[in-house]
Amino acid sequence: MCKTSWFQLFLGVVVMLNSALISAADDPHPALVDPLTFVANWQTTVDDGQSEISLDQLKQSLPQYRVVHVGEIHPNFEDHLVQLAMLQSLHQQHPQLAIGVEWFQAAFQPWLDGYIYGAISEADMLQHTEYFQRWRFDYRLLQPIMRYAKQHQIRVIALNAPNELTRQVASQGRNSLSLIQRQSMPQIHSPGDAQHQRLSQFFSDKIPPDRDVEDFIYAQRIWDETMAANAVRFLNHHPDHKLLVFAGNFHIGHFEAIPKDMARQLAELQQITISSGSFENYRAEFVDQWVYTDSINLPDHGKIGARFNGKTPCIQDLTDDSAAAKAGLQKDDCICALNHQSLKHYADLILALYTTQPGLVVNLTIQRGEHRFSLDIALE
Repeated sequence: MCKTSWFQLFLGVVVMLNSALISAADDPHPALVDPLTFVANWQTTVDDGQSEISLDQLKQSLPQYRVVHVGEIHPNFEDHLVQLAMLQSLHQQHPQLAIGVEWFQAAFQPWLDGYIYGAISEADMLQHTEYFQRWRFDYRLLQPIMRYAKQHQIRVIALNAPNELTRQVASQGRNSLSLIQRQSMPQIHSPGDAQHQRLSQFFSDKIPPDRDVEDFIYAQRIWDETMAANAVRFLNHHPDHKLLVFAGNFHIGHFEAIPKDMARQLAELQQITISSGSFENYRAEFVDQWVYTDSINLPDHGKIGARFNGKTPCIQDLTDDSAAAKAGLQKDDCICALNHQSLKHYADLILALYTTQPGLVVNLTIQRGEHRFSLDIALE
């Protein structure tokens, strides 16, 4: 009979601990598994610069405000989880509310309404709002918010100005605007001195030396004023509703931009600004309440390794060493199905790829000219 030494026992314990740690590391973050349950039970600290409260206390205070601004750094999933937490809590306390978002441009409002009220699919909404051409950030960041809104038929208001307008001002200058374009815009107010200085510093090292920084500031103000005007229009038409505004931190911070532009139009408007981030990134006097968060990364999803035009699942270009090329795909091939799931739009393809992982082998149905065939591809 063999005897087990203390050293062997020690090694066994070390192996078990390492296995447990590896297993824990492989487990997805709870917020990725069930975002709603995670934010409902989220315990973290909120700081107003003078004192600290709990996230639950912040949630309970929301109904006293007509407008709740929740800022974001666009690719940070944890920032969108704070937005989801505010949405879930305020909806439970005051069901008559809407969400105003920077992510969609106002001209596409009918497609958002169609999605929220069940007339079109999620993919159709993303396709017709041109989400992947105009906003471009990973839609999984916003998906829990959008699906909660759809589940409870909470209207999502597209606040943003057209990309074409702000890009024209930034690239060609304010004087390039036509009379019709100017008439389509809200009144544009100059930023205050402190905000002007912040914007000047932000743009100064990001623009070509031959460009006028004032054009970029004006484009930014078009952005802010348009979102504020669309938010105010909704509130005026729905006096019994509250509004959550989800926009980039630059559009709500320092009590400037959207909050200031809305207050100019609505007397005695009760509003609060909220942002989030790590302890190291805390910014004093930036917002009313700062929610402390840790970084949460979305998992990588599989990629075809080809370039598409953003409208159809047809290949525009691919490189020699890409997964697509290795599988035998060619320029102008159209992907009709992924694992036998029919694809109609580019948005269908992206939503399907969100459910995969790099290295996964999937089956594609390809239309090449008049020929249709299937092949397997190991995703990047």
